[in-house]
Amino acid sequence: YGTWFGGNVEFIHCIQMLPFTPISEELLREEWIKEEYNVLAEAYDRTDPPLSEEWKGYIIMAHAVLDPNAAYDEALALPRYDDGNTKSNTLYWIATRPGMGGGPPGPTTTHGPGPNPTTTTTTTTHAPNPGGCCGDNTITDDRCNDPPNDPYGGLGCNACDITNCRYCGFEGYPDC
Repeated sequence: YGTWFGGNVEFIHCIQMLPFTPISEELLREEWIKEEYNVLAEAYDRTDPPLSEEWKGYIIMAHAVLDPNAAYDEALALPRYDDGNTKSNTLYWIATRPGMGGGPPGPTTTHGPGPNPTTTTTTTTHAPNPGGCCGDNTITDDRCNDPPNDPYGGLGCNACDITNCRYCGFEGYPDC
């Protein structure tokens, strides 16, 4: 099987994903991308013809559905993009995947119930805050509801348009 422009595995499989736009996330389900990504992986090791950087960009964008942090690093290393794609589109697509985050772990703050909430701080040293209020490297922090008294002045609050959800644990933001 093949396409009118060639039979490379990346042509056959990536053409079904194009174009990568915000609505593409409704079409590119994780289960399907898992199947496709395993097939596309063979293009990385192929020597004749070698995988072009332009088509590698589309494979990396598909990879972002499974592992956006790894895909972001891969995209930053691309020297060029296909005529139907751009660096900004690639990075935007990856950065808006669920679970996108990064950076070192840090303390997690939680508040207890009742009229006088208490603060408990726990420090982790193994992984970023997985699955925070809107993905990795976010935390639920009720101090975001009161920016004048927030020790960070509201920095990172309103993550994913959730008032008490704070981005954390990467450059420029508070620790998680």
